[in-house]
Amino acid sequence: MNKKTHAKDYLLEYSEGKPEWLKVLIEESIETNGAISEERQNEIFECLVNGASITKQVTHSIAEGSPQPTADSLSDEKLIFKKLTHKCGVNALCENQTIKFSKDVTVLYGLNGSGKSSYFRILNEVVGGNQEKKILPNIYKSDNKDVNVLIEYEMGEKQKETITFDNKKRAFSEFKNVKVFDSSYLNGLLESRTPDETWVFPLGLHLFKHIENIMDSYARKCEQLKREERDRIPPIKTDDLRDELKNKFINRDDFSDSERESIIDCFGCGETVKNDLEIAQKNLENLLQSNYRDKIELLVKKNRLCQI
Repeated sequence: MNKKTHAKDYLLEYSEGKPEWLKVLIEESIETNGAISEERQNEIFECLVNGASITKQVTHSIAEGSPQPTADSLSDEKLIFKKLTHKCGVNALCENQTIKFSKDVTVLYGLNGSGKSSYFRILNEVVGGNQEKKILPNIYKSDNKDVNVLIEYEMGEKQKETITFDNKKRAFSEFKNVKVFDSSYLNGLLESRTPDETWVFPLGLHLFKHIENIMDSYARKCEQLKREERDRIPPIKTDDLRDELKNKFINRDDFSDSERESIIDCFGCGETVKNDLEIAQKNLENLLQSNYRDKIELLVKKNRLCQI
């Protein structure tokens, strides 16, 4: 029975046995939930083009020394949020403020600016939701403390676990099956669609688009490198070639085997010429290896002796 419930599961399966650069691209797209930095994309591209070695960036696990959960180990376990404690750093939230989650439904209510959206933004970041919903700094504090949030949860039959969120990493793998929505999602959900269309982005299919965009950028870079390499080819005299071959040289097009043979026939030389070229080449090498100034002086003296 196929237990895959998320695009990440299919991508991980596809990455098996693939070239190192593609495997790293897929794995880190999953780890960042579709937010690989431009600098890291360039490093992966270098691995693709030059075969340079690349090491997968290590992400921290739940606690130091704890194993990183896998997609298989998380897919059948029920996750329950227990408590969220805001230590500092997030807009409109008091320091050391805690909310406890009910096992059924938790309702937060309050005036505008009281911090309801800030709680959503925290959860949105840790589960890897809409990337436009960034954490905002605390506008009521002038010290601009770094974000520090503790999230307590239960996974299956395990004891309570706690992660520390500092806004430097999003999309924690242990929360990969959690879905978050707010009113901004309605614009997409309420759009008219054809009968055979469905809304699939909450299942992680945005990762395919993220990888596709990076691959498209790689293709453009490869084309640019190809053009630059062609531009470095020296000009070739084509007066004796027929127009078809001449145009290929001008346009830097590839040649078929028969066309290559035709060019060799036009510019090739016989055995006598080849021998003369070899002798000239050896003479040139001898001259380069000797002190030519001494040779010139000897030849001048020899010439004077002959004249006496």
